[in-house]
Amino acid sequence: MKTKTCSRCGKEKSLSSYYNRSNGVTPHSACKQCERDMARNWYSRNREAAKQKYRDWRMQNLDKVAEYRSRNRAKTYRQECARKYGVAATWIDEQHARQSGCCAICGIRFEWGKKQLCPHVDHNHKTGEVRALLCNRCNSVIGLTGESVTILKAMEEYLCHGHSAGR
Repeated sequence: MKTKTCSRCGKEKSLSSYYNRSNGVTPHSACKQCERDMARNWYSRNREAAKQKYRDWRMQNLDKVAEYRSRNRAKTYRQECARKYGVAATWIDEQHARQSGCCAICGIRFEWGKKQLCPHVDHNHKTGEVRALLCNRCNSVIGLTGESVTILKAMEEYLCHGHSAGR
């Protein structure tokens, strides 16, 4: 097994502990762990510049960003939900399995890549509590009623008993 001494920590490590340069053959002088530590350190000192660099790149590459998000919709949605709702990235898959891949209200089968059929995380807007996965239509109805049980019951009454134009 070939080894190399890290230029940062001075430890002798196997070549698999080093990233390869862009030529794909020559290893970096610092090991992966030291490289990650240096990157983390640089980011903490240059947080705003790094964020601005990222924003600039995204604005210049909107087509690449859209294509990536489209190709990896399930992955990016899991990450977004973990950040937005504070659930584990695995929560969506676990909930999806618990619900047999269907909306918790209407039972329609979820399909990634189709906005109306992909799962949406339903949550209580007052408490932030995550409830279940819903299709876009069911999630929208709850949101448009302001989560009002009174309005939802009135809608049920209207649909079940009709409405005459003269009222």
